[in-house]
Amino acid sequence: MSTATQNPSPTTALAPKSGAHPSTQGAFEVKPLEPTLAGVVTGVDLHTTLDAQRVGALRAALLERKVLVFRQQGLTPEDLVRFATYFGEPFGSPDYAYGHFEGHDKIVKIGPSPVGSRPSNWHQGGTWKANPWAFELLQLAVVPPVGGATLYADLQAAYRDLSTPLKTLVNGLRAAHSKQVKPVSRGLYDASDYVEHPLVLTHPETGVKGLYLTSRITHLVGLPRTESDALLAFLRQHASGVNYQYRNRWNAGDLVIWDNRSVWHYAVDDYGDQERWGLKISIEGGDWRPN
Repeated sequence: MSTATQNPSPTTALAPKSGAHPSTQGAFEVKPLEPTLAGVVTGVDLHTTLDAQRVGALRAALLERKVLVFRQQGLTPEDLVRFATYFGEPFGSPDYAYGHFEGHDKIVKIGPSPVGSRPSNWHQGGTWKANPWAFELLQLAVVPPVGGATLYADLQAAYRDLSTPLKTLVNGLRAAHSKQVKPVSRGLYDASDYVEHPLVLTHPETGVKGLYLTSRITHLVGLPRTESDALLAFLRQHASGVNYQYRNRWNAGDLVIWDNRSVWHYAVDDYGDQERWGLKISIEGGDWRPN
């Protein structure tokens, strides 16, 4: 990440906070994968019901690391919903544009999608809602032999590294997030009907500030179009920089959960006509609104 952040040791980073987490069900460990975000969790079987102490420890680890990776869990749809519910109410809508998986109204099937039709951009989930999602999770069932990674980038670290004058500017701005759930065409959203969110979000659980960015932002409210486009282009390039990224390379059955309020993500479309699909759940933030 930035030069202000020290690289953690592969085995002792952030201990004891990100080391062993005691629980009545036994200790689990979170090994950091990048300096400010992502950790792989070992010592947890998500097929079983978790007690309140373990759920609390996992939530604390998720807030700290922002992305948690559970390798080769291979959960059933019922397991996925149970795990998601530990973090909030799974989103469900009978008319959700992306459809549901085999009658499970809380689970969306992601892929397989033909070449040329895959949305490939940096985004945060559910910002078309007045009350966006707090967390999201994805388990891939089929992965291509090569490629198909998902990138996550730390929006809090990206904000932290802005200059003081630029922080002052962006702290006072609001962004127009198109309410259109699916783009008109690849990467393009309707700018005529939108919900406003602040360009800088104060995390409701940690109090840490971060950029609040997504591909569906069509403009910054109150700025001339030329200024809006130029500032958004800079912030998107800055916040997706390699210094802020974790690249998740999937195995079949892997599950990843991320804090939708502190990272954005990008599904890499580099696997041609190979098959890639999985199951996704978005978790409501209650009556929380970005501020």
